[in-house]
Amino acid sequence: MTAQVIDRAGNESEVSEPIAFTVDTRLVEVSIDVVLDDFGVKQGPISQGGVTDDTTPIFNGRALPNSTVVLYDNGIELGFGDQ
Repeated sequence: MTAQVIDRAGNESEVSEPIAFTVDTRLVEVSIDVVLDDFGVKQGPISQGGVTDDTTPIFNGRALPNSTVVLYDNGIELGFGDQ
């Protein structure tokens, strides 16, 4: 990839030195291993289809290193994590 600046008057800079990179197109498997409730009387792991009174449960799972995972509910973004 190279870069070049062209201003509104049409003046062009020199083309930069090329930079090479690789786009990782492997399929990514993301998993939610456990959802934890740490609020109220009943705390601990929330079972599949379970109910919680915790408005900010903790999601633990796996993804590729240095990636960001976005959590959605019916297409609405609820939050994200990158650790």
